[in-house]
Amino acid sequence: MKNKQRLFSLVLCALCSAILAVISQIAIPTPFGIPITLQVFAVSLSGFLLGTKYALISTLVYVAMGAVGLPVFYGFRGGISAIFGEVTGGFIIGFIPLSIMCGLRKYVYWSKNGKALSLTLGFIGLALCHVCAVAFYSSLTNITFYASAAVTSLPFILKDALLLIIAFLVAPKIIAAISKSGYKL
Repeated sequence: MKNKQRLFSLVLCALCSAILAVISQIAIPTPFGIPITLQVFAVSLSGFLLGTKYALISTLVYVAMGAVGLPVFYGFRGGISAIFGEVTGGFIIGFIPLSIMCGLRKYVYWSKNGKALSLTLGFIGLALCHVCAVAFYSSLTNITFYASAAVTSLPFILKDALLLIIAFLVAPKIIAAISKSGYKL
């Protein structure tokens, strides 16, 4: 049963990576090169569903697929230059701490004040994601950190916070449905 459970978790990792790749293509371009996407929802949901270990694997698989050239990033981009040479690269890197922090939900959700703590950890992950994006954009464009925040973070932070909350609310329903099939998340 343990191997079957592990296989199920790995299949969910692959599914979450695939969902993130598909959702990355659903975007509204902006003049600053940072598109409006639902990627934060996909990364947060994988964290809230899978826990730290498997959410991290899922996110790293997505980043690795893009790094080797598969067109999984926004606008069907791929390759190392799509991470380190484009203004959206900071968000791609920032998805890693976001998935880790949302994944901590698995360990604290059922404790006293666990729901509030889980959501708080998710918001810390979101803040880390945005800090990565702001710092990266600032270094690529040679503008100040604050000017970069005005372009990369401020226009998106409310949308991303809402997406994180929606992922947080949806995750327990998916977990309950999966639990009925005999698998644990």
